[in-house]
Amino acid sequence: MYDRLVLGGGPGGAAAARRAAQAGKSVALFEPRAICGTCLNRGCIPTKALLHGVGPGCDFAALAAEKARVVDTLRAGMERQLASAKVTLIPHPATVTGAHTVAAGGVRYEGEAILAAVGSVPARPPIPGLDLPGVVTSDELLEDLRPRERMIILGGGVIGVELACVWAAAGCRVTIL
Repeated sequence: MYDRLVLGGGPGGAAAARRAAQAGKSVALFEPRAICGTCLNRGCIPTKALLHGVGPGCDFAALAAEKARVVDTLRAGMERQLASAKVTLIPHPATVTGAHTVAAGGVRYEGEAILAAVGSVPARPPIPGLDLPGVVTSDELLEDLRPRERMIILGGGVIGVELACVWAAAGCRVTIL
């Protein structure tokens, strides 16, 4: 039995879990992907790391290595903070099964309170052609760092604009819709 069950290890969930544990609560944090969620692993931190090194003729392999170094360093820091606070990290998706219970990895967990901080994933709106080769999400683009001649980005949110700036700085013709 835990005092707090936190579903989602992004910035909100990880901070809530850490603070609750520092306040003396027993906490289980459920995160099936890398801790710190989209922001650190597939969002604003990787794009900013890329922006610091991009330019005409840049070495995309070196950019990818620096992005990975920055992300890994920051994630390791958060993992140390959670471990120091004695947060139990459970690397499985959790399903709420009752007012005070969740199931994850074939195990049932009980808690006094459940916090859902489940974050986000890139959306693929129902637009014909989004399933064609070469059409990727921001997650996939951040994993396939290489020069491109042209790019169209659907969406003018922070991540889309920062990715547009990265590739434009490298000489790509970018259009944001």
